[in-house]
Amino acid sequence: MTKIKKIQIINEIRISAIIPISEVNGPGPHYTIWVQGCSLNCKGCFNPLTHDRELGKVEKISDIVQDIKKLWLEKKLTGITITGGEPFQQIDQIIILTKQIKAQTDLGIIILTGYSPRELEQFLNIQSLTKNVDLIIAGRFRKEMKIQSGLKGSSNKKYIFTTDFYKKFDLENIPQMEVFANELGEIIVTGIEPGPVLESIAPEFPSEQ
Repeated sequence: MTKIKKIQIINEIRISAIIPISEVNGPGPHYTIWVQGCSLNCKGCFNPLTHDRELGKVEKISDIVQDIKKLWLEKKLTGITITGGEPFQQIDQIIILTKQIKAQTDLGIIILTGYSPRELEQFLNIQSLTKNVDLIIAGRFRKEMKIQSGLKGSSNKKYIFTTDFYKKFDLENIPQMEVFANELGEIIVTGIEPGPVLESIAPEFPSEQ
């Protein structure tokens, strides 16, 4: 009797938040996804609310891709940024997401991770991811090395350019933060450590970073 191998189909991803059009999470308007879940526990992390794997919400990958494609067809995006939380702790889902984005659009893709370049090499399926990603910004956040430049939270982080879609100079003039209200009337602040700004203008609201 022939054994049938069960194939697991991954079509959902756990996320913390999405900002469809952000000007501070990439060079030009980027669809920005914060995944939910991170066990790295970097001291002073900007996004502690994204650490608990049980929080956030589960979204269908196909729904996210269709949302991205719609904005791309409307010429409202130049790229995608995936941050967190820790994207590489949902690497199978990120592989599927980035593959579908590249198959249906010509957008650039940036991933921010707390893993070092050497740690990333240990992921068995890393090549399946990097072939659909243009830039990875890698390394633990180091509070004592904090900067606010080029999408880096701290100066030890490394750029890994896997294509020529992005250049280093593209990242030098990205605004540090932005403030806007969503459709529910909630104030959202995003960028490099926007917390102090948010607290000064609306202390009752948490920040989205």
